[in-house]
Amino acid sequence: MNTATLESYKLQMINQVVQGISHAENVEEIRQAINQSLQVCSLIANEESTYSLDNVHARLDRAEAYFAAGNKGIPHEQVMQDMDKYVES
Repeated sequence: MNTATLESYKLQMINQVVQGISHAENVEEIRQAINQSLQVCSLIANEESTYSLDNVHARLDRAEAYFAAGNKGIPHEQVMQDMDKYVES
């Protein structure tokens, strides 16, 4: 994504947020949600994203083999707990 596209997306997001504010009470909730999102974005930006397309395909192959062998996935509740712990850290 080039810089102009990124800036355009950012302006569109700001516009959507501002148009979504219908009451003064919503402002604090929206501010908190934006701050939380920025924290998550900061965490993601600081991680090294080293996945190539080959890495992604290899992970998908392993997942398909796992399920083909009759293994079950992780329950939704466990995934959500893990995500909460990740976001808290």
